[in-house]
Amino acid sequence: MPVLSTLSTKGGSQKTTTTLCLGLALASKGYKTVLIDMDLSNASLSSWRKGREDLGKEMPEDFQIITAEEMAEILKKTEFLDFLEALQEKLETSDFVLIDLEGTANEYMTDAIVSSHLLLAPTAMSNLDAQGIKRTFAQVRRQRKITGRDIAFRVVPTKTAKLLATMPNEDRRMMSDILSELEQEGIQTFDSALADRAGYRHLFNNKHWYTPQELPEKGIENKELLWSECINLAEDVLDALLDEEVKIDPDRVTLGSVIRRFREKEGEMVA
Repeated sequence: MPVLSTLSTKGGSQKTTTTLCLGLALASKGYKTVLIDMDLSNASLSSWRKGREDLGKEMPEDFQIITAEEMAEILKKTEFLDFLEALQEKLETSDFVLIDLEGTANEYMTDAIVSSHLLLAPTAMSNLDAQGIKRTFAQVRRQRKITGRDIAFRVVPTKTAKLLATMPNEDRRMMSDILSELEQEGIQTFDSALADRAGYRHLFNNKHWYTPQELPEKGIENKELLWSECINLAEDVLDALLDEEVKIDPDRVTLGSVIRRFREKEGEMVA
């Protein structure tokens, strides 16, 4: 059961939106996916789940959220790392665990970093956000040295222009410079991105609590493109986990067989 964590030291990076959309995209592909809300101060994932429950909306198939309130109760009784070990046994039929972390560094963030197979850092492509990513990566690098584990780290571009062709030349040059700067620091960035779309904000509309597929046609521009961005992100994550640089302990998870099994299944369905 691979563990993925989303983290960011700067607000407004679409960290929770990225976690939700990635989890829904993985679940739509048949992966049993569990999201853990460790953002105890904001608890947006928890609000999304509770809001749907209040409206009588069912959770999507193969998709589950453990709320911040549930996590707070669990952490009163056990350490976070012990909880993950217990979760490994309890949810052995699950394929992915996604942890939405708080924006500020704490003991749980450190534990999650150490426990993760892949860290995701959603960020807008601005110079200020790039500096925040460098600070986050420095923390990850320290944990790598302490644990001796090559913890994988990827940047997820967010709030990008809907069409690169429409981006002003100055913004395009700035984005190119930022990507080059991150690459020089050894920070890898996904090709996929979540564009600056109103639809992402509507997912947390407190009257509806939508999934991307449930977004209304009226008033939401190109909701099909929004969902395709979520799927593309899931594909990038699967590719990253299969990458030879991402070290998966075979005693902890048979990740390659999980991904290959579902991709073969997808191929059979297409055929």
